[in-house]
Amino acid sequence: MSLARPAVLLLLLLLVAAAAAVPFRAATVCQPYVPAGPNNTLDAADMQTWLLRGQAAGCEWLTVAPGRYAVDFVRSARAHVTLAANLSDIVLDMRGVTLVMNDRDNTALYVSNWANVTLRGLTIMYAQLPTNQATILNISQDDEHGDTVFDVVVPKGYPIRDWHMGKTFSCNVYAAGTRYLRVGSQDLYPARIAPAGADPSSRRFLMTFDGDVGPSQQSVAIGDTLGCRNPQGAFGVTIDGCSRSNFHDFSLLGAPSFGFFHGHPKSSDGSFDQRNGGGNTFLGLQLTYPERPAGATVDPVLSASADGFHVAGVPVGPTIESCLLEGHNDDGIALHGHYSLVTEAKVYSHGAQLWVTSADYAVGDVVKIYNTDFLLTAVVIVIGVGPALPNGHYQPPHNVSKTMPNVQLLPEPGTWYQIVNVSGTSLSNVEFDFVAFNTNRSTSGFTFRNNTIRNHRARGMLIKASNGLVERNRITNSSLGGIIITPELSWGEGDYVSNLRIVGNTITSVCTGKQCYGGLGIGAKNPRGTFSGGPPYGHSNIQVSGNRFENISQMNIWVTSTQGIAMTNNTVAWPFAYPPVATCCPPYPFPDGLVVWVANTSNATFVNNCVVHPSNNSAIRLFEATSSVVNSTVEGGWRLC
Repeated sequence: MSLARPAVLLLLLLLVAAAAAVPFRAATVCQPYVPAGPNNTLDAADMQTWLLRGQAAGCEWLTVAPGRYAVDFVRSARAHVTLAANLSDIVLDMRGVTLVMNDRDNTALYVSNWANVTLRGLTIMYAQLPTNQATILNISQDDEHGDTVFDVVVPKGYPIRDWHMGKTFSCNVYAAGTRYLRVGSQDLYPARIAPAGADPSSRRFLMTFDGDVGPSQQSVAIGDTLGCRNPQGAFGVTIDGCSRSNFHDFSLLGAPSFGFFHGHPKSSDGSFDQRNGGGNTFLGLQLTYPERPAGATVDPVLSASADGFHVAGVPVGPTIESCLLEGHNDDGIALHGHYSLVTEAKVYSHGAQLWVTSADYAVGDVVKIYNTDFLLTAVVIVIGVGPALPNGHYQPPHNVSKTMPNVQLLPEPGTWYQIVNVSGTSLSNVEFDFVAFNTNRSTSGFTFRNNTIRNHRARGMLIKASNGLVERNRITNSSLGGIIITPELSWGEGDYVSNLRIVGNTITSVCTGKQCYGGLGIGAKNPRGTFSGGPPYGHSNIQVSGNRFENISQMNIWVTSTQGIAMTNNTVAWPFAYPPVATCCPPYPFPDGLVVWVANTSNATFVNNCVVHPSNNSAIRLFEATSSVVNSTVEGGWRLC
């Protein structure tokens, strides 16, 4: 026998012994979690404990036993199910699991502090419909006061508590027996909602509106359905931060406000938590209609009271892919960072101390400073963050802003403020009413691919972030517009965008309400309500290629406030096929009667774009570039095909 053979055997024995001493991790599947609460309920705190024990034991794949489980809301909790403990490198498999939330006014799921965690296959619904609904029985006018009164009935099986609370909530009009918003209808904001009689169980109510909102002013008829918001405003699912995590193939059947909300925990001391840095992936999610309530004979027309998917202030933007968002009462996907208003400034030779309305700043962040014309004036680096002094009692020297008039400049704690120390140049003129924007919380670096957004109020996508790809999405029946790219000072949401590709999308039958933002809109308004000029222009380096716009009877495409846009191989089909219905209070001052319009722009290239099946109305013009378009090749870039 060779002397080498015993040595080899000894080495193998040592390797086996060493392997036995190391916990086995690869593809480990731990014992499934079986909710054991009374009446088939799931205890969220117990589930959180199970997750932490699984992680400590080295589990990489954790499974919840399939089934339908009720979840009670605990008043001290952030949500019915709060999963906010630190988790890393785990798959949470909830395929076949349906969670039924017992409180229609509160968040279903809150997740934070996850790093490289995957959640798969969960279905969420509410035991009671989280939105409101009624049928119009009669429409009358108050001749003495000029008010409009809708006599409505809440269908059997639908909640009536909100109607009896004396609160008001907005509604929209849906064609009778359908889930389609009426073409030519408007948002409805009642001044009063009151029972039609003295019976506290009555399902009939009178909705009084200031002014005329009847058939002479909008498309509405007796028998139509009103889809109405939940006035409480809780989000369905909140992903607060997390990093490199994956949310795959789960469904949300109704939500009190936003369907999905993805934000970022704010820092008050200038620190940054990598665990909540973003860069998460959302694949195959669905926001869709709830089940028909027990005893009801009509279907719900709303899935959620606000945006389908709202993303705000995340350091690295998300990937949202192959998702379905339908029936929500506001934008499909909204993406933005936050503006801060400068309340005071002390400028030094190489920096400044800025008092700002509270936002999310960390040392090392890059901040843009805009002047009162909403033009970029400086780019600075954060070198320190702290509370405004005296802490908790700071009072700004001005109480009204012209740049961001919706900001309430109240003494603390009515509004909170911070001191941000910055280094940089070109700061000599920074003063009250300038605007600061943290580019490190801009939600930039995102991808929206192959999503379907349909049958809802507002815009399909509202984008205020950079370094993004919007590819092969389908947007249909969005009442206010398709893909809109603009900061909004009125909401404190920004910013201008750069390095954005919009490729291969299909936008159909949008701008069906009384207002229209366009099929594709790229621009910005300054505080005076006119288009932001330049130079410097706000948006830059945008590619719009291979998109199709169909059946839009208003401005199909408009561009302003942009430097460097390439628009190639796009198609507009059947523009202005029916008379425009978006005749009220235009949100942006673009002209009427145009298919494509561009202004306040430089270095634009429009090539090989095509209009098919144009309108027979000779007053409709195909394309216009104003004299404010410079250093550009746009003439002939849009043609009849």
